[in-house]
Amino acid sequence: MSQLQDVWRFTRVRLDASLAGLSNEQLNWRPYPGGHTIAENVYHTVGAEHYWCWRISGRDPSATAFDRELEAAVGPAYDHGISIASQGAKENTMEGLREAMDYVYALADEVMGSADEAKMQTMMISPLGDNLSQYNGLVRMSQHAGYHAGQIWQIRLHPDFPKS
Repeated sequence: MSQLQDVWRFTRVRLDASLAGLSNEQLNWRPYPGGHTIAENVYHTVGAEHYWCWRISGRDPSATAFDRELEAAVGPAYDHGISIASQGAKENTMEGLREAMDYVYALADEVMGSADEAKMQTMMISPLGDNLSQYNGLVRMSQHAGYHAGQIWQIRLHPDFPKS
């Protein structure tokens, strides 16, 4: 599983780079009605990693309020332009985003590095509702942070994006 883990780690580095130097105002700026803020994109990305890794590892994905918040960030609300970032002041800050990213990173890295080939063929339902193998879920997850890092750079380049 190390190749997927390498890709995932790389895309996480790109996600980190896309957040460098952003203020709380910039994290929460909405480019257009129904569009997602940078904070919402990060919570969604981390929520998807949470979705896959908590299930693959057999952990309860709704064990804590924080887990439930991350689960909500990857569902239909995100797809329909509904605000999904945390409503608490800390969570919508860089500190809150880093907390979520670090919380999920530890288990995701473990799951990506220790995935059993036979278990990876086990089928499960994705956040999109389709049925696929755990391996294919990790394939999706490995590139997901890179996809949203690109979106974050596009938001940062918007002519109306706050300067600080």
